[in-house]
Amino acid sequence: MTKRVSKALPLTLAFLLAVGGAAFGGDNAGVVISFDKSEVSGLGAGESFTINVTAAGMVQVRDVAIELKLDPVAAFNTTVASSVDASGIVFTPGANFAALAALNPVGITVDPDDASLFTGGGSDFLNKTDGDAELGTFTITMADDYDGSESSVTATFIRLGQNSADVDDFLTEALGLAVAVNPPAPAPSIASVDPAEGFASANTVITISGANFQDGATVTVGDGDENDASGVFVDANTMTATVPNHPVAFDTEGVVADVVVTNPDGQSANAVGAFTWRPNPAPAIASVDPVEGFSGDTTVITISGANFLDGATVTVGGNDAAGVFVDAATLTATIPAGTAGGADVVVTNPDDLAATAAGGFTYLPVIEPTLSAASATDASVDFSPVGSGAAEDGSDGEVTFTAIFTDATGGPAISQEIIWEITNHGSEPAYLVGRLGEWQNGSVLEIPAGSSTNTGGTTGENGTASATFDAEGDRSAGSTSISVTASTTADNSEGESRDLGPVTFTATW
Repeated sequence: MTKRVSKALPLTLAFLLAVGGAAFGGDNAGVVISFDKSEVSGLGAGESFTINVTAAGMVQVRDVAIELKLDPVAAFNTTVASSVDASGIVFTPGANFAALAALNPVGITVDPDDASLFTGGGSDFLNKTDGDAELGTFTITMADDYDGSESSVTATFIRLGQNSADVDDFLTEALGLAVAVNPPAPAPSIASVDPAEGFASANTVITISGANFQDGATVTVGDGDENDASGVFVDANTMTATVPNHPVAFDTEGVVADVVVTNPDGQSANAVGAFTWRPNPAPAIASVDPVEGFSGDTTVITISGANFLDGATVTVGGNDAAGVFVDAATLTATIPAGTAGGADVVVTNPDDLAATAAGGFTYLPVIEPTLSAASATDASVDFSPVGSGAAEDGSDGEVTFTAIFTDATGGPAISQEIIWEITNHGSEPAYLVGRLGEWQNGSVLEIPAGSSTNTGGTTGENGTASATFDAEGDRSAGSTSISVTASTTADNSEGESRDLGPVTFTATW
C-alpha cells in the first residue's frame, strides 16, 4: 500500500522549517529533512558546490527519491553524471544506503516533461535505515558560460519508504528547502554621520557608520557631481569621506544635504539631511606683533586670531600688505611704508568677511639725529695777558663754544664722537685750552698763526661737547681770529647714516 502526503504550508511556517528542517505526516511522521546550506556565493562559470540532504527520525527507510529544480536551468551544467569526478549533476547516496550493484543502481533521472527537474536516489538499497542519517549528496556544476548572476536550486519532491510499494511522498517546495546561488549582497545602510556639519569654506572629513559597505563604495553629499566626496572604505561598517567645500552664502543658516553611500553592485543607502554646510565664521584678530614700525620702512608682522582662510588679504591703514596664510589662526604680512600715526589692521577672507584691529599698528615717524650750537657762535674778546693764554685759568681772552647732539631717539646722547676743526686766520697763536666731554688727555693744543688742525672728543651726559679757546698778547700784538667747526656722523631711526654739521663758530682777539 502506498501512502502519499502532500503539504503546502504557509510561507511563515516554511521559513521556520527552512531553518530547522522539514517535518511531515505518515508512517514517518516525525521525520525532519534538512539541507546543509541555504546559499552559496562567489561561484563562477564551471565551478561546483554540494548540497547534503539529511533526515532525522526515519523508520526502516531504504527507498529514497529527492527531486531538485534548477532555476534558471541555463545557469547550470545539466549533464547527468554518474561519478563525483564528472561534471554536471551527481548524486551520491549516504553511507547507510549502500546500493546493490546488480539491482537498481543509484543515479540521476531527468523529468522528460521539465528539463529543469532532476531526481536523485534509488530503491532496493541494501540497508534499511532507522533514525538519523544522511540521505545523500548532490554535486552541482555551473554552466561553462555562467555569468555569475543569481540562480537557485529547490527541492520540489522527496520520497521516503520501506520499499516501492510502501512510501511516503512529500511536496516540499513550500517548505523553503532551497539553496540560493550567488544571491545579491545586502544593501548598505547608514546609522550615523560624524561630524554632521562643516564650514562651507573648507573640506570636512566625515566618518560614516553603518552596515554592508563594500570595498569600492562611493560617497556623495548633496546634489550634483561637484559634491562627490572622496570616500575611503575602512570595513563593512565604516567609511570615511572628505566632503568638498560649498558656496554657502554667509547670510544663510546653512545648506542641508543627503549623504549617499553606493556599493559597486549599485545598491545604495541614503541618510537624508545627514550633513549641513554652515556659513563661514567671520575672522577675528587677537593680536598684532610687532605693534609698531617706522613709517618710512616696511615691517613684517604676525597676526594671531581665528577663522582665517587661505587667500585672506591684509591692509594696514588702507594700504595693501603682502599677506601670507599660515593656518586658520595665523597670518603674516609685510606692511608697506605709511604715514606716521595709528593705523587699522584689516584681515579680509575670500568670502568678504573681515576683521578689523582698530589702531592695531602704529607708524613711527623717522627721527633724525641733530648737531647744533648750544652757545653763541661769534665772540670778540681781548687778549689774555702774556703767560696766561696757554692755560684754562679764567683769563680775559678765554671763549667757549658748545655744540649739542641728539640721536635717533630724539634725545641728547652721551659718548657721540665730535670732530672739531680749527683754523687760525690771525698773526698770533691761539690755544685750545679746555674741552667739555671726553677729550685727549686734557692737554692744551696750540694752533699757530695761519694754520689749521682738527681734534676729536665725545659728548657728555647732556649730549653737549664744548671747546674753550684763548690767545695772549701785549700792546704790540696784532689781532688774531679763528674759525671753529663741529661735525659728526650718526644713524637716523631707520638706520640710515647722516653727516651732521658743520656747526660754525668764530672768535676774534
